[in-house]
Amino acid sequence: MKTNDPGNGGKGGGGGAPSAAIAKPIRKAHTEDVPLYKVLLLGDDEYEEDPVCEVLNQVIPEITNLRQAQERYDEAQKTGKSLLLIVNKELGEAYVEQLARADPEMIVYADLESESGPA
Repeated sequence: MKTNDPGNGGKGGGGGAPSAAIAKPIRKAHTEDVPLYKVLLLGDDEYEEDPVCEVLNQVIPEITNLRQAQERYDEAQKTGKSLLLIVNKELGEAYVEQLARADPEMIVYADLESESGPA
């Protein structure tokens, strides 16, 4: 007579019911659209190129060298503004504040603009 005890060569479930794997919950990605804002460097006649470029290089992570900073500086001086990066509103406000405070000798002027147009 055969039994379903676990000692019969590894056959049988041991507890009667088959064991089921525990399913992990499926995480849903947060799909709500977060409004994005452009951080813009504003041109100013009183700027000195080298200090402004140093500040841009220090504060803005997308600017990795002085050449990139000079390109943004030149664009802002010629057209009145230059796009630095696009982020959520809170982070954009922090970048604007950091740019203004980075150098105690001057203020680097920046502004936020909704990605969908002026706020």
